[in-house]
Amino acid sequence: MTTAPAAAEDLSGLSDAERRRGVVVAIACVAAFGASAGLSFPLFSVLMDRIGWSEAFVGLNTAMMAASSLLVGPIVPKLLARHGMRSVLAIAIVVTAASLGGVYFAGTSKALWFLCRFGIGAGGVVVFIASELWINMNAEPEKRGAALGAYATALAAGFASGPIALEVTGYDGWPPFLAATAMILVALGPLAIVRAPRVSADHGGAGAIAPLVAQAPAIFSAPAVFAAAEASIMSLAPLYVIALGYGEDAAGRLIIVYGAGTVAIQWLLGRGADAFGAVRMLFFCASVGVLGAALTPAAAASLYGFYVLLFIWGGVIVGVYTVGLALMGDRFAGPTLTTANTGFVLGYNVGALIGPALAGVAMAAGGPQALPATLAGLFALYLTLLFARRRSETP
Repeated sequence: MTTAPAAAEDLSGLSDAERRRGVVVAIACVAAFGASAGLSFPLFSVLMDRIGWSEAFVGLNTAMMAASSLLVGPIVPKLLARHGMRSVLAIAIVVTAASLGGVYFAGTSKALWFLCRFGIGAGGVVVFIASELWINMNAEPEKRGAALGAYATALAAGFASGPIALEVTGYDGWPPFLAATAMILVALGPLAIVRAPRVSADHGGAGAIAPLVAQAPAIFSAPAVFAAAEASIMSLAPLYVIALGYGEDAAGRLIIVYGAGTVAIQWLLGRGADAFGAVRMLFFCASVGVLGAALTPAAAASLYGFYVLLFIWGGVIVGVYTVGLALMGDRFAGPTLTTANTGFVLGYNVGALIGPALAGVAMAAGGPQALPATLAGLFALYLTLLFARRRSETP
């Protein structure tokens, strides 16, 4: 059942112009985080590969970001209600930047690598929960798909710009780390000059998330499935192409192609959700997820063939997250929306925790082609859930 938009008092008397500016700043915060992540994912994977750590370790280290997000995420609504959205976002950005820079000093210390990944995940979950809540509170219901499509496009542009910067800085020394920290810190500027909506303290707490998940399991599974795929692609696809003999430069460019596909396709998927229905678009995106993963081994026989496939496939599978987020915004409102948005982001981090760890172990045991096989299985499971829920009023 579709509910009304968020209660007016949640917007703290903001004018329409202030609400629009706020949404732009919220999108900018996520895009800045995406840029730093787009640079750091391939950078970290290559550095760990140079040290000689296995794919399984790379996957587990990446999963530490999700583990910290699951610990921090449930308390984010209370932090936002008590200290305000701007202040909490600013602190999260600083924590993320410090943790990114800390990897430069980690060397071969596995403990420091895990600690820094923990900090990046903790800062990131705050950025995503706060920014997505900010956008969903202000979006008009009939334009929510398009608004979130623009959000996803900006996030993807950030992801794509990170590896482009890595092409300039290279993988050696301090320049890539300086670039990664600068990319996230730049969001502090616009954040300082905008008013944010007030977040209600009456959000029900972490214990209220489970009943919402039971009401709409396919909505809250969408971010988990997508995150499992995306985190695996970002952390392990660079090692996949290295294992196939294409080199470190190809590994970084892979993330550029993935981000470019999302930039090109995401807004269209958001518009498609408004025009044809979000549930239909979820079926479409998940089906492409299975097909693209199944075609990967054949396409990867040529590096450029793999780039073409990843451009299309990667761009479409992000729609599982974007369309699921639009469905969530349609279904829930007011304080319940805060709880739902927290649950949605936590769902993402469950997938980000399980996905790269599972895919990394699979690659270590079965070779590089175990990566696309794992991803195909994940999307197939989600399609099964969608079919099981197809007669429900909402997934």
